[in-house]
Amino acid sequence: MLKNVIIAEDHLSWRGICVDLVKSSFPDVQVDVVETGSDLVRRVLEGDYSLVISDNDMEEEDAGLKALQTIRGSGNNVPLYMVSSGSSDVVRKALCYGANGFYKKENFNSDKLLEDIAQHLQ
Repeated sequence: MLKNVIIAEDHLSWRGICVDLVKSSFPDVQVDVVETGSDLVRRVLEGDYSLVISDNDMEEEDAGLKALQTIRGSGNNVPLYMVSSGSSDVVRKALCYGANGFYKKENFNSDKLLEDIAQHLQ
């Protein structure tokens, strides 16, 4: 079964890091990218994704949190991990809204993220 990942990130460098991380660790996985929370919602609700990796502040502050709420509100339980800057309040909200994990860009641990997403992509 083909696994599909979508990455929502508006900064080119972070988008590249996330795409390279997934593709190098899971070469058989199809990776799509979007730059806004609204595009993320549309693609997830129209598509069949195995995993989502999302920033929070994209086209507007808390776009990732809003996208997460909309996705979960639709009944879609796709595994969703956030990689973003954010206060402890943002982290708390993301987990409360149904994110599977939150990774701060300030002390990003790619090994931990890979460990967590592997369960959904193998």
